[in-house]
Amino acid sequence: MKLTLLAVLIAVVITAGAAVIYTSTVSDSEISLKAGETANVGGNKITFLESYDSRCPSDVVCFWEGEAVLALSINGNLQNVTVGRSINISGYTISALALEPYPSIKNQSEGPSKATLRIRREKAV
Repeated sequence: MKLTLLAVLIAVVITAGAAVIYTSTVSDSEISLKAGETANVGGNKITFLESYDSRCPSDVVCFWEGEAVLALSINGNLQNVTVGRSINISGYTISALALEPYPSIKNQSEGPSKATLRIRREKAV
């Protein structure tokens, strides 16, 4: 009984550090994370830390469309990924598909950012 209680207590302490919302061993996954959330995909721990968004608001005419960059922690290493681009890490391609909400002058406080990522295992040649 004491051993079981100790094991449960250790498990709670270990998992309390990060909110893991998604776990998968599938080789091709599309996930959405809010800032601070973590996913485990194919043995990779991916945390969406924050975003840098300079995209032109949808209700404004701009000369430059801007870009959105996601700050991710991948297996404890900081990586910046621009939406629409990909990076290769440990045999996986991680693509930044979207960052929501899209900027707008009318709706500037739409809540926390949500990043959509595709994680794909690279095929051996």
